[in-house]
Amino acid sequence: MTDTTAKLTRAAGIATAIAGAIFVAVQIKHPAFNVQAFTDGPSWHVRSIAKLVMAALAIAGLTGIYLHQRRQLGKLGLVGYVTFVVGYVLMASVEWIAAFVLPSEAPHSPGYVNDVLRAS
Repeated sequence: MTDTTAKLTRAAGIATAIAGAIFVAVQIKHPAFNVQAFTDGPSWHVRSIAKLVMAALAIAGLTGIYLHQRRQLGKLGLVGYVTFVVGYVLMASVEWIAAFVLPSEAPHSPGYVNDVLRAS
């Protein structure tokens, strides 16, 4: 049983590290927040999908790390874990909209896309 626990903890750490690397990578030469960024090419779409993958890996990694440390963390650790995961779920939902809704809307309703970008 210990061998499996160690492997799961190691996998959680690796998932979290990969999520961090993706976070850094998507920030390099990030396109502007305007309608033209959605219509110029696939850059925004690729970055949004990468952010979705990053959020999923971060949630998986944080879950594994929390489960490994849950006895030491107590109730405050649970509150922190839930807060962190809720933040990543919200980020994933925003990135889902940016990856799959806004690119199809940008040519037809640029005003709507601008309003969504301003709100975010």
